[in-house]
Amino acid sequence: MPPVLSKPMNRPRPDMADQQSQSQGMDQDNEPNVTPEEQELYDNFVGNALNALYSEETTREALNTIKVANSTIKGVAIAAVNLADHLYQKAKEQGVNIPDSVLSHGGYQIIDAIIELAETAKVIPKVSDDDRFRIQTLAESLWREKHPEMINQEQEQQTFNNISPDQIRQVASQMGGR
Repeated sequence: MPPVLSKPMNRPRPDMADQQSQSQGMDQDNEPNVTPEEQELYDNFVGNALNALYSEETTREALNTIKVANSTIKGVAIAAVNLADHLYQKAKEQGVNIPDSVLSHGGYQIIDAIIELAETAKVIPKVSDDDRFRIQTLAESLWREKHPEMINQEQEQQTFNNISPDQIRQVASQMGGR
């Protein structure tokens, strides 16, 4: 796997690059909301994740993780967290600090790429938007379990405050009222 700070090779599909540029870098007024350094870290993190994911070994590992999981949601979330954690650990070894925002936004791109890969390989059925949200939520939870030192209590409270009552009811109904 290339070093985390290396410029990624241009193997990701062009439409994946379009998704990357749309998901980070501009605010509502189409003004940059990240520094050039953060954008470079993001571009390198996502590019290296996609390069790794499209390698034969990592593709096999990700698809196997999904196959042995007891659900698509769990399998994709675990595969995404494993890949993101591998890149995060490599960056730490190189003395590179990857900001939470890069990990979060980059993680969403990793999830999308794994979903596309697994759907194309017919390992999972087409993933709905609701299931995509569940995968992202589970991946975030798994990441926090793996890296409790990264939890920002203020940010967690803000995230919780942004959850709509409909989302809470939906999750509660899926959990059987638990």
